[in-house]
Amino acid sequence: GKIHRRSVSFNFDPASSLDMRANLEGLSQCSLALASTPNGSRLLQLAMEANGVSDSVRVQLIDQLRGHAWEAAGSPHGNHVLQKLIASVPPQRLQFIIEELAGRAAEAAEHQKRCRILERLLEHCPGSMTARLVEELLPKASWLARHPFGNFVMQHILEHGMPEHRQRLVAILCKDAGRYARHKAASNVVRAALMHADPEDRAELVQALAPDHQELMNLSKHKVGSFVSREIKFLSKKHDA
Repeated sequence: GKIHRRSVSFNFDPASSLDMRANLEGLSQCSLALASTPNGSRLLQLAMEANGVSDSVRVQLIDQLRGHAWEAAGSPHGNHVLQKLIASVPPQRLQFIIEELAGRAAEAAEHQKRCRILERLLEHCPGSMTARLVEELLPKASWLARHPFGNFVMQHILEHGMPEHRQRLVAILCKDAGRYARHKAASNVVRAALMHADPEDRAELVQALAPDHQELMNLSKHKVGSFVSREIKFLSKKHDA
């Protein structure tokens, strides 16, 4: 029958631990099939949230997804299971996901579902782990910054990435700052750079965006660029305070 969220509850206690282990083992044996369905996905997420479930058990729960992370990441239901796992276990247990995205990171960034997996990895894994993926993304940063899904990944690199990656991305934005600032998607990347870049890189970006007062005024009159100009003015006030 159907699995309803309100009818499922997981808790470890001395009296029920043996049954719980059996239940978790059963879930782990069919996790690939479960992850592809709405209710199965919710069940796996609930199991990972359960009291008393260790990190090793959480990983074991989705062990069947090893070798299928790319497929799961693109699933409207499986991607939520991977997101929950990424947020729930130590980064070193997530290497298999990174390995399966490697070589296709830019393709993942352009995908409505897979882009979320990249975002969660950037949020929860150290830069040394995600560097391989970011190195694939930066050569295509100009396109991804303007992409409806890729721009969110670029924003995450600026917020969570390694300093050298942030610097390289800001340098790309500086090459055509005015155009990016006036683009519906890319303007959000520019704003993220203004918020998260190192001070020197931020100053270079501001100079590229508004080298004089007139350029700042022109930017402020644009329906999209106006949001970037507000961020510049905010930074100026913060600096002067």
